[in-house]
Amino acid sequence: MASASADDWTTADTWRETGWQVLNIIDWGQTLYIQDNDVYWEGNPFLGKNPTEKEIHAYFILGGIGHYGISKWLSPKNRGVWQYITIGFGVGTVWHNYQIGIRVDI
Repeated sequence: MASASADDWTTADTWRETGWQVLNIIDWGQTLYIQDNDVYWEGNPFLGKNPTEKEIHAYFILGGIGHYGISKWLSPKNRGVWQYITIGFGVGTVWHNYQIGIRVDI
């Protein structure tokens, strides 16, 4: 699979990427809330049950950069699929967290 060129990036790509990045920030805030509340624990296996604040920040910063990098690298056809799938997972995660009482801690 060849990487996409900069001129392949569309306004729709920008909107989808912005949507995913917003969900990433909300999830980040929810994860900080989990860390500050003993009632909850983190379910993300990459972070572990009780991540430190430093681990949380590093994970979400690198995740945001990585998602954008993958989105830019993918072909236009695959980029949309990638973004929609990851947005779907992001919505599911944020909504689930909200439903069980996890709020955003900034």
